[in-house]
Amino acid sequence: MSVASVAAEKLYTLEELSDLGYGTVANLRKYVSQGNLQAHKIGRFYRVSQSDLDLFLETTRVVTPSLYSEFVDTVVALAPEFTPEQRRRIAEVISVGAVA
Repeated sequence: MSVASVAAEKLYTLEELSDLGYGTVANLRKYVSQGNLQAHKIGRFYRVSQSDLDLFLETTRVVTPSLYSEFVDTVVALAPEFTPEQRRRIAEVISVGAVA
């Protein structure tokens, strides 16, 4: 990636990425040092472009729908049957939450 194209993109510091929920600064630094996350050193700080962040997220995303499906099936199997009153209360709470 050329310097000009990097300059045109949003650049994030590792601290900003951490604040956005992409991991701790230490883990992000580790990803950079391992070569998993591309970063550009500007002065003393690393900057990560939006496209490099997108590529990192795409290549590290682990989708395991079977795990979620099995978890949901287990929870549903273990959950007690709701009484009509419990169903009414749940519906009431959900409808109030949707309006708020």
